Amino acid sequence: MTLRRLLMLAGAAALAVAIVFALLREVDREEASLKRSISGIVETAPGAADLARTDRLALLLIDPESGRVMALKYASPFIPPLAMTIGEADAAPGAALNGSFFLLGISDKDGDVTHAQIGEAIGRSAAPIPIGTERVQLLLDRPFRGELPEDLASEIKHFQAGTYRRD
Repeated sequence: MTLRRLLMLAGAAALAVAIVFALLREVDREEASLKRSISGIVETAPGAADLARTDRLALLLIDPESGRVMALKYASPFIPPLAMTIGEADAAPGAALNGSFFLLGISDKDGDVTHAQIGEAIGRSAAPIPIGTERVQLLLDRPFRGELPEDLASEIKHFQAGTYRRD
């Protein structure tokens, strides 16, 4: 075996080892992320929404005691069924999510999730969901006809502007 061939084999082996270590680190990072989030599938009930390919989904984690928005995430385009994850990465800066939260989903047609448009739908988890839960199924089952409560709408706008502060 020539020196050139030996060096090529050593280089290929080193590259393979580096790739394996990178993949293992990514798996560990993904597992840690799932432990600090809620993940699953979002679907719509038949007839609840009139979705287009330009619609997006707003996901919110809401504290069951205070009613405050603890995390907000958008997914676009919203084409159900849609795999989702929401957690600490989507919370206000410096916030640690502990405990259980209501999961709220709203389809959005016009870029303003706080105001209803014809064809939008809303759904909420029946009970608070603990952080770290996987395989959650959120069903948007009601047409979104009204406006969100002013305090909730205000918190969403602060999240969007990056000016969210907890009292």
